[in-house]
Amino acid sequence: MEILVLILIGVFLLWFFIFSDSDKPKDAKKYEPDKPSETVSKAEPVYTAEIAELRKREQQRVEEQRRRYEELLRQEQKLRESQEKRRQIELKNEQEALLRLQEQQKKQEFEKQKQQALKLNSLKENWVSYQDVVQQNNIVKLYHFTDRSNIASIKQNGGLLSWYHCQQNDISIAKPGGSSDSWVLDKRKGLENYVRASFAREHPMMFIAKKEGRVSDPVILEIALDVIYLKSTKFCNQNAVRNGVLVSDSLECFTSINFSVLRKRYFDLSAEDKSYYQAEVLVLEKIPLEYITNINKF
Repeated sequence: MEILVLILIGVFLLWFFIFSDSDKPKDAKKYEPDKPSETVSKAEPVYTAEIAELRKREQQRVEEQRRRYEELLRQEQKLRESQEKRRQIELKNEQEALLRLQEQQKKQEFEKQKQQALKLNSLKENWVSYQDVVQQNNIVKLYHFTDRSNIASIKQNGGLLSWYHCQQNDISIAKPGGSSDSWVLDKRKGLENYVRASFAREHPMMFIAKKEGRVSDPVILEIALDVIYLKSTKFCNQNAVRNGVLVSDSLECFTSINFSVLRKRYFDLSAEDKSYYQAEVLVLEKIPLEYITNINKF
């Protein structure tokens, strides 16, 4: 039995080898390891080119960013330089303006000192004594009445002018406050070239001039006290054209003015005191506009 089994196994093995050789292809070759296909070999260069292109684009992007950044830096630098230049120009202009202002202030100060010197030269030597009298009697301003129609001419000619100066220089007075008779009296006493100012605001002569029609719309000009201290200014303790009154630039004449009556109403005064109510300050030829403190109100 065992022999029979061995014979069957041998027959089976023989049969297997015979038929297994007959199944192989005649052109079968010896087994070789698989090689990369041509498709793979050809695809590799394409993949490398794409990488190169991506790298190139990335480099271009980085370069563009760098270029933009450098351009931005240049613009910022240019802006800073422009701002610095402008600041330097502004600083220079400010310095020049300051120098001009200082120079102008020096000139103004020099002119002020010059004017003060001229003013002092034009004042009475003892003008401070006149000022003391003014302060002791609480005098704060002087007055001059005129018609409103004369204001334009006063401004045009730079101040109040004496009637004589106006005649000599062909300056027309629309409504003169003085009469022809008073002008005759002025000439008789050598006062024709003086402008009158009063210590009393409501001067009685203003009402007389209005009543006689010499003025129709009277206005009262306020005069600075500085005119009192001028060398050429004279005084009278009454109306200057009255007979027997003293007209002088002396301190004695100025102190003879009865300032107490000026603090009362004219119509409350006695006949004797009324004449002192018309005490006058006589300014030679002209009272400049700078001394007429309320001229711009008209």
